Amino acid sequence: MTITLDSAQAELSSHLGSMSTLLKPSLLRSLFKLGRPTGIYIYGTVGSGKTMLSRAFFESLKCKKLFVHYQDFMQENHKFFHANMGASKHDLISKLAASYKKRARVICIDEFEIKDITDAMIVGQLIEALVKVKVFVLITTNTPPENLYKDGLQRELFMPFIDFLLQKFDIFPLKSEHDYRMDRVATKRRMLYPLNDATRADMSEVMYHLTDVEHWTERRLEVFGRELVLKRTYKTVLISDFAELCQQMLSYNDYITICQTFHTIIMENVPIISHENTDEAIRFINFIDNVYFHHNTLFISMETKPEKLYVGGKRATEWKRTVSRLHEIESDTYFGAH
Repeated sequence: MTITLDSAQAELSSHLGSMSTLLKPSLLRSLFKLGRPTGIYIYGTVGSGKTMLSRAFFESLKCKKLFVHYQDFMQENHKFFHANMGASKHDLISKLAASYKKRARVICIDEFEIKDITDAMIVGQLIEALVKVKVFVLITTNTPPENLYKDGLQRELFMPFIDFLLQKFDIFPLKSEHDYRMDRVATKRRMLYPLNDATRADMSEVMYHLTDVEHWTERRLEVFGRELVLKRTYKTVLISDFAELCQQMLSYNDYITICQTFHTIIMENVPIISHENTDEAIRFINFIDNVYFHHNTLFISMETKPEKLYVGGKRATEWKRTVSRLHEIESDTYFGAH
């Protein structure tokens, strides 16, 4: 498939191409000595091509490398801290940075988005420690560096990291206004609405073809020492609904575990979410984020089209990304790549 880049994407592609030349194993050490930027921070709107271009950059590299979604990155870091409780935070950050260096000289962190003070205090110090041990870091995000963790609790403690980014990283805004993911909406329907007899029949047909109803089983997953119970599973298929996935107190780590465990997810009966029901909106956003990143196949039935499922709430900006991702998840390009 031929991809035509717009002017902003072409500029970033050229910049990343030049940088990949400098990241050859023989030149990595000198890169840090020459006072050049020790990382790249790419930000832009939903669907502007950040992940596509950073993936191409990553594939071009010949050194040890790691490409990781931000939430998976933080889950791994939290597990490390949990397993080493009692040691000083400074020592743990240093050990963690050293362990990453053994695995990769370049780390690409996709969908960087800081939501709480715990993550803010860990990730800022960790990225500084990675640069200190000469690991090159690429970050993609929707947010300009100066707006990271905006209005967050004790944000003043996070400000030194923002200064660090501005001093040490190439800051690259990807100013592409078009959402290219929306161009790949498939003719096959895996996103079904409204909730009526026809939709229910279509979902039943999906279940019939992908599972053996007589052999559905309950599945228990362990997430940080507690059990997550899923009532209907079949091999690598999860059969669930909005009530089970979004009306219970599930965390981002629960969704990571679900998406890492199951190849295909069938989610029924997504209602219109009240603008006042922020918790359910957040859970749905987090769930779709993980389906998208882990490239699960998703069949989903909803009360209405995604643009109208949640209107006017506090998470309206993040919901735009969810709408875009739902359309891409239904696309032939996404489905075919899987």
